[in-house]
Amino acid sequence: MIKPLLAVENVSKMFGARWALRNVTFCLTPGEIVLLAGPNGAGKTTLLRLLALLTRPNSGRVQIDNVAALEHPNVARARLGFVGHQTLLYDDLTVAENLDFYARLYAVPQPARRIRVIATRLGIEARLNDVTRTLSRGRCCTPRASCCWMNPTPVWIRTRQTHSTRSLGRLNRRVVSCCFRRTMWNGRWRAVIVLSSSTPGG
Repeated sequence: MIKPLLAVENVSKMFGARWALRNVTFCLTPGEIVLLAGPNGAGKTTLLRLLALLTRPNSGRVQIDNVAALEHPNVARARLGFVGHQTLLYDDLTVAENLDFYARLYAVPQPARRIRVIATRLGIEARLNDVTRTLSRGRCCTPRASCCWMNPTPVWIRTRQTHSTRSLGRLNRRVVSCCFRRTMWNGRWRAVIVLSSSTPGG
């Protein structure tokens, strides 16, 4: 039996008297991709905040790569990659300099070689010398994901936002197709969660 990279068991979260999540249970095995899609207020962000260990549930268990995440959060975080809406890139650095910073932060061996490999894999070789502030917000997404990929974690979470429900389906197909090509790294399959949400009134 294949052991899951991510296991969520009966997770519930309340804000005051309101349930945000109630008895959520699922698991992801190596190579699987899960897409969370729905309107604002459905609990998607709350779930991802729980998985990223940014908040704690009222009840339930979360296991990341065989680590009990709630009991050993720092160990679990080292096995988790998260790319949110914010780029978290330094505006005055080039894309390559940002990648080098994250490589050193993660203590990645041979950072220059890893940067070249990731840039080629994600198709951003031509952008490596661009200063980050000159890039559009959309173009910043791939360099930010590249920083996350500097540390080859077994579980990867990525969020994407759309401005209309009409474009949500097209975006989801692109994101899932993109992530499917990237679920394997250094011979090991990852588990990927993608969050797509629409703005109110979309």
